[in-house]
Amino acid sequence: MKRAVFHILFKVIAIAGLAFSIQPSQAQNYSFEFYDGTFNFNADSSLRINFDAELSNQSVNKFYDQVNSSNYKPIINSLINYKE
Repeated sequence: MKRAVFHILFKVIAIAGLAFSIQPSQAQNYSFEFYDGTFNFNADSSLRINFDAELSNQSVNKFYDQVNSSNYKPIINSLINYKE
């Protein structure tokens, strides 16, 4: 269960990162088709995290620390609302 939530969160953050690389801003609303509905979420600029390092334990831990210190809670709340 935790692995599935982490996988979904990773996809959402990756999509948000791509969206920010195209059109950066302070906060942005996003929506996309997800399973059998539309997933809507708000992401602010703290989720714009560059990751251009070689994959290693250190680089993944650094990325995790950056995500952990970002304002990711609105995305979690949106996922919970989508689930219900």
